[in-house]
Amino acid sequence: MSLNKPLKIKSNTHLNKMIKSNFIIEPKLDGSRHILKCENNELKILRDSGRIKNKVFPELTQIKLPDNTILDGEVCYLKSDLVADFYQLLPRENLTNQIKIDVLSKKYPLTFVAFDILKYQDKDLRNLPFDKRREILDSIPTNDRFKIIKQYSYDEINKLDRTNMEGIVLKKPDSYYSDNWFKHKFYVETDFNVIGYTSETRLISALELADQDKNYVGKVNYINYPQTKEFAETLKGKIAVVKHQWTNTNKVKFPVLKELRSK
Repeated sequence: MSLNKPLKIKSNTHLNKMIKSNFIIEPKLDGSRHILKCENNELKILRDSGRIKNKVFPELTQIKLPDNTILDGEVCYLKSDLVADFYQLLPRENLTNQIKIDVLSKKYPLTFVAFDILKYQDKDLRNLPFDKRREILDSIPTNDRFKIIKQYSYDEINKLDRTNMEGIVLKKPDSYYSDNWFKHKFYVETDFNVIGYTSETRLISALELADQDKNYVGKVNYINYPQTKEFAETLKGKIAVVKHQWTNTNKVKFPVLKELRSK
């Protein structure tokens, strides 16, 4: 089954124009895209490749859906309605040891968060407008392991704490399932202290970073600056201006070095 893939919004100008065009806004959760399918009263958790993941996510197999229904969504380790911790999900993705799976499923239970519905009680909904599909999706009862993504206005999103949010997805109310969705990731720029560097494929491959309280926050790729021993000796103590997101453990995520300067 071909899944709708969001297109990246390249600029804030483009984003603002789309917001004014009456798009629906949903949080972009950092999870793993899956299909939840109930057919002949048997629930299957599927990757878009068709691989069945029931054994990997046993806590999700108790979800109750109407028969002959298909949902599109994310398997997540939810921290809130806005934030999912991908690093708690990651060890589960390809785990095959059932004992470890059972332990992790109880210690860090995952949730399927639905954001669209493709079929309901054997009726194909993909050519219904999104707002109509959403009405049907909202009629399905939720529980601790099954949630439906919340929707927000742009003003509401801006008033929320977006520190650990990955971003937002925008959808037109009248769009079919095959129409384009759009995604926009949230980034911040932070001044970090350079506390060292790593040498991998180059003399200076990445800069090691700490925040202003001397807490280690990760590293950023080092490009477009000199690759000499003399310059490497001057790096410690410099300020790296980094565009990034935050992980839930206060480390930099998707970091990009914007500027390197002396204090």
